[in-house]
Amino acid sequence: MLRNIKAYIRQHQLVSAQQLADHFDVELDTVFFWMDFLIDNGHVQQLDAPACSVGNCGGCTARAEGSVLYRWLPRPYRPLAIPLVQLNSEPK
Repeated sequence: MLRNIKAYIRQHQLVSAQQLADHFDVELDTVFFWMDFLIDNGHVQQLDAPACSVGNCGGCTARAEGSVLYRWLPRPYRPLAIPLVQLNSEPK
């Protein structure tokens, strides 16, 4: 199933959680589970939902859970784990 999801995102480049849920006929929670896995593996990037077009709404549907966007990454992205070392400022 993940192969089909990856292919769909790769083909469309930018998809919403709702598009994925509709296409694969699953609940949004299932989509979020899949996307967490693909994000952790560096294949997909989650983008912020678009801002409200009106600018002063009190509950815009553009911020709904299904409007979360995902973008395909051409090469897997994995952040480097660089440990932080505290330097001693006092000379020995």
